Amino acid sequence: MPNLDFKLVIVEYWSVAEQNMDRFRYFYDNIFLNCLTHAQGYSGTIVQERSYAVTDRILGGGDGTEPRRVVTPHPFLHQLGVRTDAMIDFDALLQHEYTVVATHLLHSTATLETLFPEFVEGYQVVQPNWREEHPNAATPEEALVEDFFSLIDNHWDVFYDVHKVFWNEGKSGPVPAPR
Repeated sequence: MPNLDFKLVIVEYWSVAEQNMDRFRYFYDNIFLNCLTHAQGYSGTIVQERSYAVTDRILGGGDGTEPRRVVTPHPFLHQLGVRTDAMIDFDALLQHEYTVVATHLLHSTATLETLFPEFVEGYQVVQPNWREEHPNAATPEEALVEDFFSLIDNHWDVFYDVHKVFWNEGKSGPVPAPR
């Protein structure tokens, strides 16, 4: 049973070219995520790929080749206290900048201190033949660059401290009325 009492979320945005996507998926699913399981405080990962079909159905985004509107309809929303029934779609500005989003759940912010070294240790366990497979790599990190990170066009992380998770709060009852 996973520990759902996580305190840190890392959202990774990956830009992966279509010709690299199959290899990226394979490596991420079979190697990358297995390496993370060797890190203390790691709870799990949710991986999503951009879906132009769903975006088109919900926001009118087409097949991803044409620009989307930055202000799009969204029922009930208010902007600066005025009901607009519209949202500012920041994702429309970034739609060509990433293709995969991974959300990592960690037990504490202290996990960050050991996450990368333990990930590399996990790589050596998951890929024990890394030296033979990457004779030009002097370190596991260099093998990771050859094997995986060379598939990536861009990547960035966003970190979130999690103060409360609704299902861990342990309280139920009526929702308080707005003031």
